[in-house]
Amino acid sequence: MKRKIAVFGLLLVVFLLSAVPVRVAGSAPAVRRLGQWYSISVHVECLDTAVEAMRELPGFDLHMSMGSQDAHFSRRVDAAFFRHVQAVLRDMGEVLHEHEHVRHLGTELMQLDTRIAVLTQEIERLTLLMAASNTIDVLNAVDMQLTFVSRDRDWHLGRRNTLLNEAQTVLMEINLTERWVPVEQEPPTFGQRIRDSFMRSWNGMTRTGGNLVVLLARLGLPLVIWLAVAGTATLIVVRVTKKRSAALTVPTQEGSVNHE
Repeated sequence: MKRKIAVFGLLLVVFLLSAVPVRVAGSAPAVRRLGQWYSISVHVECLDTAVEAMRELPGFDLHMSMGSQDAHFSRRVDAAFFRHVQAVLRDMGEVLHEHEHVRHLGTELMQLDTRIAVLTQEIERLTLLMAASNTIDVLNAVDMQLTFVSRDRDWHLGRRNTLLNEAQTVLMEINLTERWVPVEQEPPTFGQRIRDSFMRSWNGMTRTGGNLVVLLARLGLPLVIWLAVAGTATLIVVRVTKKRSAALTVPTQEGSVNHE
């Protein structure tokens, strides 16, 4: 009976605690609660010089890709240095495209703060229930619920920290393109034209001769092989024929001599 009264009193205390609003330490409003995104495309005179200047600017690159004529940067810059970096980028060359977007994070942060406060209260209640549990089944059930609630609160805390970090920095998408300058070619002189004409004629003649040699080799090699095979067969047939003729002639001559 005394144990039931103690458990009832403990549950009453937990219920009263849940009715009292609790404020989580460190949930004071941030100074800046804005998520800012900025993109810019700039035509520069020299890409290598612009990239070197980029590396000297404050911030850190999340992604960077560079080609022979262009470069792309995804960079996080502290909000205090954003305008300075923006001014430097504008002075690098001709600005082709520029876009800035800002979203307010206050509502989501307030919701996260409220959710974290509720989950913190739930963890406190579950901790008291675990201390008052007198059976293994109740203890396991409370422990499972405590694990689930703690994991949920950790996720919300991580999301809150991510938003606070985004509020203190600006995500910048920077595209640098090197300006293409056409090179003016001087008209060729008379001597250069004669030389180019001779070289084109020589190259054409060499190419035609090479093609002719290849064609003859392609047609001549099988022909030579067939002639060699046919000549060998003919030679063998002729020799066999001569041998047979000689073999038939010798007995005839001997028979005529004996008759006389």
